[in-house]
Amino acid sequence: MDAPSLMIIQALQCLQLYWFGIGQPHRGNLCLALAYRSCHLLGYSKKISDKTHDSDVSLESELGRRCFWACWTSTSIVMEPEPYINSSWQEAAMVPLPGLIFNTSSGFRITLSEKMDGDWRSSVLGSGTRTDTPPGAAALLMKMVGVWAKAQLLCKDHASSPMAQNFDSGKKLTHLATSLFEDAVSLRNSGSQNDLTSEAEDLLLVHDALYHQCQITTHSMAVPLFSGISTDPKIDIDTQRQSAETVTKHADLFHRLLEPYIYGRRHVSHLPPLVGYGAFVAGIVLLTTEISCQNKEDNGPPTEAGKKGCRLAAVKSILHLLDNLRVYWRALQRPWETLHAALQTDLSKYKRRPVPTDSRGNQLSTHFNDRGTPEIPARVNQNMDFSNEQLQLSVVNKSTEGFDTQQNSHLASANGNEFEAPGEIGTGDSLMGQIHLPHDYYWYSLSFEEAGVEQFAGLEPSTLFQQGWSTFG
Repeated sequence: MDAPSLMIIQALQCLQLYWFGIGQPHRGNLCLALAYRSCHLLGYSKKISDKTHDSDVSLESELGRRCFWACWTSTSIVMEPEPYINSSWQEAAMVPLPGLIFNTSSGFRITLSEKMDGDWRSSVLGSGTRTDTPPGAAALLMKMVGVWAKAQLLCKDHASSPMAQNFDSGKKLTHLATSLFEDAVSLRNSGSQNDLTSEAEDLLLVHDALYHQCQITTHSMAVPLFSGISTDPKIDIDTQRQSAETVTKHADLFHRLLEPYIYGRRHVSHLPPLVGYGAFVAGIVLLTTEISCQNKEDNGPPTEAGKKGCRLAAVKSILHLLDNLRVYWRALQRPWETLHAALQTDLSKYKRRPVPTDSRGNQLSTHFNDRGTPEIPARVNQNMDFSNEQLQLSVVNKSTEGFDTQQNSHLASANGNEFEAPGEIGTGDSLMGQIHLPHDYYWYSLSFEEAGVEQFAGLEPSTLFQQGWSTFG
């Protein structure tokens, strides 16, 4: 590379994904490092403290900034090099977030709205730009990626730092993530929003997935069952219980977020590998909860056994999703193998499993047919065509109406009382709400051996998420 340019940086970013996709992440990291450094050399990370100029809202400037944000996002996910992650907020501070691009009769018009500071607080750009336009999906995603970068750093330090200290830091991150999740509500609900394109749909999916991952990761640190660390006396049992419920509820919501891809409404090839890996962690959480609670539930009424089957069905559907997704991303091969092996260790106990029911006793038809394809449960919109043949289509229907239905349903399920008390969500029909155990049974405080999941050692959410891409393979 004699001289960096916009096209060369874009090519390096594509090569990074290619190398990662075929299982050679180290070569991809090299391409990413070159691309990131080139963005700085070409001024794509220009900070704007006050007034913007005409050159700042040109198409060329916007594409350059998007290259920087793309490299910054990949670096935040890869977690390499680590010094960049430690200063990730400072690196992106005062750089305008990705704007909206409008194709008008007189040419492209760029609308900038916000920027972030070093403490990851947003502010409206100064005069010279329109301030009545809310940020688009790309800008919202960048905000959530910043929280995710810090959450991964917290995971990395959780084994060497006091649990109570990490949990206090984690609570601040979960509150920030919840606030950012709220900011996306208006874009989700605005069917006439110009930015609500198929690209925006995909970006919002990653945004919501990262939100659930942040909640799962940070709250798991206070739960011995999910962290692998003994109980900290400074964290009371009620806090542990609430955190355990939050972890499992967000694992359930993560599963619901992916239902259009699990049941064939959308093709799995549109899912990025990070979302697939998050689904793997959600499956581990649900399976760990299932096994740790099964002994107490085995003596319960018949409906409890059915609810137990729902959780297993959710894990099996996630496994099927990973089975399809690993065809496109080799890095997801090992997560699929790990979840498959974990599921087999306990699956023999449910050969005569009753028909699953929801929390109201209604039967759910979530099961695998003879061809190994998960069938859609009754609570998903039955008016949609979820035929088995649709799973093989390479082109999917990306209508705005279908996206609104799925996203609004997901948001409604997450909005029970989440925003009144960040980190807690309503049970509704969640899989966590289907656990009915004696109040003196502290399943979340058990060790792996006590819970019967000693074979899951090393599969704690905070461990799985602490090293970026390297945990994939």
